[in-house]
Amino acid sequence: MPLLVSSPIYVSSAPPSSIADEACYVFITVRSRWLSKPYGLSDGDIISGEIIEVRYKGEELEGLSGAPASFVLWTVAGADHLYVHKGTWPLLRDHGVIYEGHVMVVRLDRATRASGQEIRLYPKREIRAEG
Repeated sequence: MPLLVSSPIYVSSAPPSSIADEACYVFITVRSRWLSKPYGLSDGDIISGEIIEVRYKGEELEGLSGAPASFVLWTVAGADHLYVHKGTWPLLRDHGVIYEGHVMVVRLDRATRASGQEIRLYPKREIRAEG
């Protein structure tokens, strides 16, 4: 039972330099109280799960639901910015999810620390959070 996040998609000029090797410039957000704070996660940790849906102007984009997705964590002022991992980027890019106005819903079920330690997120029940 993972963390279900619904967030607008944000576009930056570039990801933070310390995660730029793994992250692209597009990200979603969730309050830190739902992710990095309770699990003691750090910038650069990889957050993984699956895409539930991506919408643009209220219309769901076909072909994304159920696809695996990974993000690179960057915490800023009480918010976790989840930058799209470069391995996930081609799928989103090819569906045109490259600019603001999209809303993404993802089910995040695990985090991987820089040490390689994997952590299951909310294994006992599903938690819903808005970005």
